[in-house]
Amino acid sequence: MGQGPVSPCLKTPPVVVFRPSVRLSYLIALFTVELLAISIWLDTTSLTLATGLAKIVGDSGADILRGVIAAGATAVALGYRRLRGNTDWAQFAPVPLAWAYLAAHTITITVFGWLSSHLFRTNVSGTNSNALTIAWLSAGLAAITFGGLAFIPFRIWRVLAQSTASLAPWSIAAGVITPLLSKFSWWLWEPATALTFRLVSAVLAPLVVVVSDPAKLTIGSKAFQVTIASSCSGLEGVGLMLVFGAGWLLLFQEEFHFPQALMLIPACMALIYLVNVFRIAALILIGDAGAEKVALGGFHSQAGWIGFNAVALGMLALAGRIPWISTEPQRTAANTKENPPAWFVAPFVAMLAAGMISHAVASEFEWAYPFRVVAVGAVVLWFRSRYQSLLWRFGWMSVGAGVGAFLLWILVEQLIGGPPATSMPTQLTTWPGWASFGWKFMRVLGAVVTVPIAEELAFRGFLMRRWMSEIFETVNPTDCSWTAILISSLVFGAMHGERWFAGTLAGIIYAMAYRKRGRIGDAVAAHATTNALLAAWVLVTGNWQYW
Repeated sequence: MGQGPVSPCLKTPPVVVFRPSVRLSYLIALFTVELLAISIWLDTTSLTLATGLAKIVGDSGADILRGVIAAGATAVALGYRRLRGNTDWAQFAPVPLAWAYLAAHTITITVFGWLSSHLFRTNVSGTNSNALTIAWLSAGLAAITFGGLAFIPFRIWRVLAQSTASLAPWSIAAGVITPLLSKFSWWLWEPATALTFRLVSAVLAPLVVVVSDPAKLTIGSKAFQVTIASSCSGLEGVGLMLVFGAGWLLLFQEEFHFPQALMLIPACMALIYLVNVFRIAALILIGDAGAEKVALGGFHSQAGWIGFNAVALGMLALAGRIPWISTEPQRTAANTKENPPAWFVAPFVAMLAAGMISHAVASEFEWAYPFRVVAVGAVVLWFRSRYQSLLWRFGWMSVGAGVGAFLLWILVEQLIGGPPATSMPTQLTTWPGWASFGWKFMRVLGAVVTVPIAEELAFRGFLMRRWMSEIFETVNPTDCSWTAILISSLVFGAMHGERWFAGTLAGIIYAMAYRKRGRIGDAVAAHATTNALLAAWVLVTGNWQYW
């Protein structure tokens, strides 16, 4: 790694390192994404008036799901160390992905979604309810089975079952206790909210004249008050940090001294709780300063995630540097500099972080968008010497690919719909001409220059090749498989929210442009062309929903 990333122009076969744990992690990632989508989409309260099996799903479905997830996660966590020494488990890595099972998973999960739309959107009853519920459950179980077999052969599942059989009581216990804890966790909401109220009052006291009503949990200044609801108590962040910290220590347990490392979890839970207190106090101060829309808009929605990311990333960064906790030797300055993933991912991370901050200081209109452009530009400038080994040239074919991606984007938007049409933000119409032009210029500059560079380095330059090998910088893009193209494109599409399908199709086109000649410049040029045409479409037609 001391020589920096290998230039993609060198035709060398990829070093495919596909460890069993990596294969399992991909399966978990697939199920996690699907579970999140299902959880957001389906609401068991719609089954309130249902009867028969559908009523059982409505009353207990969420608790059963929590129990199953807890039991599965416990089995994986406790069995990981035992499995690593199993010969059969270690030798199954070369087995290719079972495309037939993956196709069957796609079909059954689609059927599951179709049945869900009928089961959860109408309060069915009687015999039809039972038949529909049985079909729904069958489709879900089939999708899980086919998904598991697509990534891991049946004989390996048998090895997994045999190796972890003695851990079954612990997994079952976790599956039973978790939903019970979830049901009784409401006991914590009231004291946690009351404590948050008192701490916010203590933080505000030296800064403003505090106006509060403990009975209604309303607090603020004379000019601006808020009510601290149970969802703002900080418990959600504490729970999320507990899951994150426990999962992280389990996955990388070899890198830490135990039980010392366990102290990281309560420390970060306490820290994220305090971060929430300061978030509420800051929100009140912003409102008291006259920026009520900013306080209740962007800051309210983004500050919590900014705080969680800061604490989580801080834990990741500091824990490995504390000898009392970490088993890794202290890294030298020279070793710290050689970190190829950082070169490819840092611009994208900078763009996300800047986006969170710019949204946090905005109300309805992201006036601080130019900050994203500056942040990405600064990171690219910092790593400029590392990018010199990449091929930035591009051909006209990549420009044509970008045009094709633009046309597909518009077509998909017209066929399946997207966010409702919007016009130019009123702020731009009221700003001075030079300010409005400057914002539009920076918006176009970001769309055409910094966004394509940041996203292509992350999704094509890193993620697509990382699927092929842990030592991704040795992988020639022309050797990337269709699986790598599809996975990186799906993740890229997911980053586009409601436009995930159009984003996925565009990602496939950019990946193919990169794979054709192995030049990152072709992917960037295709992406930039699409964004340039979208920018022109927005400015000429006034369809601002594309931005």
